[in-house]
Amino acid sequence: MHNTALCEQCRDLVVFETAEQKITTEIKGIKFTYLATVAKCPNSDCHEELYVAELHDANIDKMKAAYTLARTETVKKLIDEITEKYNIGKQPLAKVLGWSETTIIRYYNVEQYPVKEYLSMLNSIKDDSRKYHNILEKGKNQLTDVAYRKSKVAVKELRIELPKSEKKIDSVIRYLLLKCEDVTPLSLQKLLYYSQSFNKVFNGKFLFKDDCEAWVHGPVYRETYYKYREYGHNVIDTVKLEKDNFSLSTEERELLDCVVKYFGCYSGKTLEQMTHSERPWSTTRKNLKPDEYSYDKISKDLIETYFREVKEKYNLINPNDLKSYSMDLFKKTPC
Repeated sequence: MHNTALCEQCRDLVVFETAEQKITTEIKGIKFTYLATVAKCPNSDCHEELYVAELHDANIDKMKAAYTLARTETVKKLIDEITEKYNIGKQPLAKVLGWSETTIIRYYNVEQYPVKEYLSMLNSIKDDSRKYHNILEKGKNQLTDVAYRKSKVAVKELRIELPKSEKKIDSVIRYLLLKCEDVTPLSLQKLLYYSQSFNKVFNGKFLFKDDCEAWVHGPVYRETYYKYREYGHNVIDTVKLEKDNFSLSTEERELLDCVVKYFGCYSGKTLEQMTHSERPWSTTRKNLKPDEYSYDKISKDLIETYFREVKEKYNLINPNDLKSYSMDLFKKTPC
């Protein structure tokens, strides 16, 4: 390589000398440092960095090598953090995750880089103790009793990091949102109401303890309203919802599936009009004006009585028979 290069600042060919320069950069969220070789103009009033093709190519190779090393070292550190935090060995961790034991060893020994799905899983359980706990419980049969108990104790010691136990209504909400497309806060409220009501008459108990109130736009579960009101009239985002581990029985899921099928097909405004035509909401509202605020609770006794009558009137033998009632309500709903 000839030690001459064009200095654009001086507009002349100059004889340069090289020096090592430590460069810190970041690629795809991974910060790393490498030692580059740079050339600079020797003129005392310039010192402009010069472009030398051979040096440039060599520096690119150094950067790639440093990035590859940093990326794999990041995975190694990630696995160490997980195994230490949850007191579980690498091979037991692989079993819990449903991976082969050799896979995680290759990741750890910098022999292979995880695919996006696996890397995402490692990052998520590192940050989410509850998610790891759920995975541990599901995969405990893959572990020895000793390995399972050790990790279980570690999770319990992290209890301050665990979210509060999910309320039953939250599990129902999550199930409805994942099963029904394009749910708005308004339609969610009505689907909750019908789920609660029909579960009582078909399965003998209310789905959750929460009471609904007779608001202007129909039955409303107050806590749920405040949780999702930021969406306004827009569809609730379901991307971040956990897609399993519902606290629901088989009978409850079957009931919810039918509510989604026969009521989830209607818009929030249509569902609102349906509830307006039913006795629990209208009786609780009494003589209030249509736009007059009220936070009176719709009693569970009133809900049960009314929907038992519906069940008898429409000869609803099982949740699949809800179609006849929903279609009749829709026909009576003003356009």
